[in-house]
Amino acid sequence: GERVVRDVGAERGLSYCILRPGAIYGPRSGFWTRKLFRLARRRPGFFPAGGRGAAPVIHVDDLVDLCITAATHPGADEVTFNATADPAPTWREFLGYYSRLAGHGWLVGLPMWALWPVAYGRAALAKPQTRAKDTPDLLVTATTCITYKITRAREQIGWTPSVSLEDGVQRCAPWLRELGLLD
Repeated sequence: GERVVRDVGAERGLSYCILRPGAIYGPRSGFWTRKLFRLARRRPGFFPAGGRGAAPVIHVDDLVDLCITAATHPGADEVTFNATADPAPTWREFLGYYSRLAGHGWLVGLPMWALWPVAYGRAALAKPQTRAKDTPDLLVTATTCITYKITRAREQIGWTPSVSLEDGVQRCAPWLRELGLLD
């Protein structure tokens, strides 16, 4: 992906900018909004390992803002930018906002020793080419503590995300109501 963009840019003398967005949430986000809200509205809501893993999320409005900034700023030419919250919130924080939006804050962390057999069992029984096959990988992702730094975007083109996690989740509410998932 990125190498092809760089190679074509160099070969043809084209200007380019590479953006690496994290998990894009907001209205119309099927997995990071609809699916995770459905999980978080359960009473109780569950998450692995106490929710301490990093959620490398970005609200769709922040990503659009970065796209516009990168497309119009001369400092973005032939540069790669990460597009996530920095520092990344924890999964407990991220799902906690969805849970409170659903009218409760009841989230329970499950120990990893209890989740691994379920994850591998679900993957083994899943139909080919379905997301369920990725359950063990998703479990690893949900417990990893990594922040993708946005220092380059901040310093070179003056961009930082402006949508707070709380506000970003609130901006999802009208769409979730439209879907019948929120009263």
